[in-house]
Amino acid sequence: MWKAIGLGAAAVVVALAGVGFVLPAKTRIEKSIVISAPQEQVFATLNNLKEFNAWSPFLKMEPSATTEFSGPEAGEGASLHWAGKKLGKGSMTVVASTPETRIDYALEFDGKAGDKSWFDVAPQSGGIQVTWGYESTPYGINILNRYVGALFVGPGLRKAYKSGLADLKTYVESKAALPAAPAPVVGEQSMAPDTMGALPANFSGEIVMLEASPVIVVAGDATGEGIDPAIKGAYAKVQAYLAAQKVSPAGPPVAITHNYDIATQHWVFDAGLPVAAAPASPPSEADGVKIVQSYAGKAAKFKYHGDPGKSEAFYNGIFAWLKAQNLEPAGDSWEEYLSDEKTPIAEWDVNIYFPVKDAAK
Repeated sequence: MWKAIGLGAAAVVVALAGVGFVLPAKTRIEKSIVISAPQEQVFATLNNLKEFNAWSPFLKMEPSATTEFSGPEAGEGASLHWAGKKLGKGSMTVVASTPETRIDYALEFDGKAGDKSWFDVAPQSGGIQVTWGYESTPYGINILNRYVGALFVGPGLRKAYKSGLADLKTYVESKAALPAAPAPVVGEQSMAPDTMGALPANFSGEIVMLEASPVIVVAGDATGEGIDPAIKGAYAKVQAYLAAQKVSPAGPPVAITHNYDIATQHWVFDAGLPVAAAPASPPSEADGVKIVQSYAGKAAKFKYHGDPGKSEAFYNGIFAWLKAQNLEPAGDSWEEYLSDEKTPIAEWDVNIYFPVKDAAK
């Protein structure tokens, strides 16, 4: 009996080995989608690795994974590095970039190099066709790797590429639909679009996890030209209270938006300063000063450069980015002002935060 079992097991091993040698010696896949956007915009999005996380299917598998960029802003030599428990450590580097038609990447997974990926971009009926390809290093006579490639790597990547291309389509088409920010005329000169806070070419956001901390705020309710004095008055009250308590701010000024009507420019907000700990003496309600806790949880963070009052196009970009990430705003957004009044208003740097949750399927 044992001899029969041994012979049977040997036959199975031989059969599996035989099938293994028939399996492909490497994994190679391609997936395509048609995008309704200008070819140069599609190519620019793919050519800039800082936009990859805005639509990539892989970061969705592990949102807590860390990513870093190195090399030039875009094109040949640009690299994206990642590290995570599920994704492991790896990198993708642009090794060739043919304007508006093709980009080639070298891939590295956990120290193993040799795999490659590419994007082909070409006009197609109804838009621009993007083809995303991948090819592994040859498996040689390693039968196990051939089975893994055929049964797991190939099917998994086909599913991921299909999902990623769908999100890429949403992301690029949303950007293409953004209204152009008009350049205001100052005397006889027109300000450059980037000082207007127009959507930058490498527009992207990042997901962060925030902890609650105390913030001293004053509520505001103003419209149009009344907004500037209202927010300055709110900060003045907060600063006076902190000075009386001999407490220093623990971060830059913030403005929390409860409601904003674009048509009427009516803004309901809280403006204030974060502190390391709540002061021992609570503020007087008569002064309108109060202590609130900042948002804690998952949020999307965006870096804005320009006049905060001219950020409408940028906010449209935020909503397009959130949609591409299958995320929804989950509470009041807020701005964190990194510049002060000594900085020209058109050169301000602002962090914008949106609490987020996964969108309903």
